[in-house]
Amino acid sequence: MLAQEVSRGVQSLLKHYSNLVIIDVETTGLDPETCNAIEIAALLVRTHREGGIRVIKCLDTLVKLPVEKKMPKEIVKLTGITAKVLKDRGVAQQEAATALAHVMHTESALFVGYNVHFDLLFIKELLKKEGHALPKGLVMLDVLEVFRDRRGYPCKLGDAISAYDLVGKVQNAHRAAGDAVACLEVLRAMGRERDDLDIYVKTFGGGFERSDGQHQSG
Repeated sequence: MLAQEVSRGVQSLLKHYSNLVIIDVETTGLDPETCNAIEIAALLVRTHREGGIRVIKCLDTLVKLPVEKKMPKEIVKLTGITAKVLKDRGVAQQEAATALAHVMHTESALFVGYNVHFDLLFIKELLKKEGHALPKGLVMLDVLEVFRDRRGYPCKLGDAISAYDLVGKVQNAHRAAGDAVACLEVLRAMGRERDDLDIYVKTFGGGFERSDGQHQSG
């Protein structure tokens, strides 16, 4: 992907974190302990020597379901991901977890997503099942939280895309890679609107991460 303009707010984040990792997960339901991640995307973003930011790596993978699990009809309707698609194109959970663990341990990374805590809970569960773990002190920024503070409700990803005039450029496709790209574009638009994104950075599991890297409870 070509280098893109870095807005003030995103530039401020990249003063404290060398990498932004934009994540999105499609799942079979809402409970990470009983449901499964079926598609995972992670975009590794950093500043470019020519200026701006660039996506330098993209993880985009479908994940097979355990043999005893079935695809819920409502999820098939929402995402278009069928049991056959997962069987034919998905990777085993162990393979997905190994690739994901490498991404999650990216040095000096801030993990960004739309309702990112939800995605991280599913990632945590997948990694745990396959003998991996999230890095300690993982820091995250929830773009949904920023949008809700600035614009209120409704606050789905599609609402944010419309609010920032991104319709036609990105779409809320309910597919992991597409939604990760949409989240990045919303983040860039938010950074142009106001340079306060750093106040939304939190540690996964509780508390806030101050922009100087020190932890504070909240």
